[in-house]
Amino acid sequence: MNTHKITKQTATEAEIQITVDAEQLDPIKLEIINHLKKDLKVAGFRPGKVPANIAERHLDSSVLQTEVLERIIARTYGKAIMEENLQALSNPKIEIKKFVPFTELEYVARVALMPKIDFDFKKLRVKEKVEKLDEKEVDKAIENLRAQTASKKPSKSAIVDGDEVKIDDEGIREGKPVEGAAAENQQLKVGAGQFIPGFEENLVGLKTGDKKEFEVTFPKDYRATDLAGKKVTFKIKVNEVNKVELPKLDDEWAKSVGPFKSIKELREDAAKRLADEHTRAQAQAYENSVIDEAIKKAKFEVPGILVEEQRHRLEHEMQDNLKNSGLDVEKYLALSGKDQKTFEAELNEEASRRVKMALLVRHVVEAEQLNVTNEEIEMMLAQLKQSYTDPHMLEELTHDHFREDVANHIMSTKAIEKLVHYAKGA
Repeated sequence: MNTHKITKQTATEAEIQITVDAEQLDPIKLEIINHLKKDLKVAGFRPGKVPANIAERHLDSSVLQTEVLERIIARTYGKAIMEENLQALSNPKIEIKKFVPFTELEYVARVALMPKIDFDFKKLRVKEKVEKLDEKEVDKAIENLRAQTASKKPSKSAIVDGDEVKIDDEGIREGKPVEGAAAENQQLKVGAGQFIPGFEENLVGLKTGDKKEFEVTFPKDYRATDLAGKKVTFKIKVNEVNKVELPKLDDEWAKSVGPFKSIKELREDAAKRLADEHTRAQAQAYENSVIDEAIKKAKFEVPGILVEEQRHRLEHEMQDNLKNSGLDVEKYLALSGKDQKTFEAELNEEASRRVKMALLVRHVVEAEQLNVTNEEIEMMLAQLKQSYTDPHMLEELTHDHFREDVANHIMSTKAIEKLVHYAKGA
């Protein structure tokens, strides 16, 4: 038999001590042996027909023990949760206190519990800010398109604003190279303000092959605090200079960049696309403000276990993203001007926010009795299948765990839509 007792419980967490004896361990052990022996080859026996007591002697004892532990913990923990009527939110943290193989097991399960949320989200109100698309954005989009279709011709003339150049550069401060301030064949458009003030101005007048050394003072609000307000000496070499010639803004150019008969049609198309993007961006911004306001007003306790798990996920996500950019956390901190303490505080804050959002979504789902249909899941899976070409990813879409992820995504979307609906006073 097995026994359990709650040794510690708060509003958001519980610790359950569970003890299992041989009476329950023996049948689980037999189940696992019968499962593992299917592929076991023992002289004198047909595959799958090896007696359990003989099979046990030929099986890896560590594998057998691990399988038995996993299965018995899953069953006894699940039974304890049901009997205690605990609303568990995640997989438990398991600590094995004692295990005499297949005779006695004692472990402690630490689990996050759904906190009590009294927040009446139907009374939530958030003012929606509606701003019209600035016509200057359309002008900017047209000019960007002109820049993309501009012709570039090598030049031996002196650099002027508007020229596109490739340079080697190196930053030195107090006799030492500045990390992140060195590059080969770096491309920039002079006068576009891509670099710190004073850098691009020092390129004007130079020609291909020229070298120059000059000093630039970094802005006082520069993101890397160790460089903010500091003077850095740059050594540069001009490798290439190209004159950029923008195409004439006429109907012929409009025809060359798309299915347009005139500049007017091109502009109308750009205005429509930008308006759609602007509307989506405003909707997303409003949704974020609704979630932030709901989290602020709800004021409920958050399970520390979940925050800890989310924080680890965020760390791994960030490390992967930085690695893809050729950076690590140490370099990121140096470039962003943050110290380790600030970095960790930000991670904890974001982890807490994500957990609060997830719990709030769950609260709305239960209060509104929301559900997801098979038709909705199939529809989203069909859309995803059209988005992927990678065979491995397409195969992943057929797995049950992915189907569950899709269902959770749809459910979360519905819950957030409800919050937005009430926030607008609808």
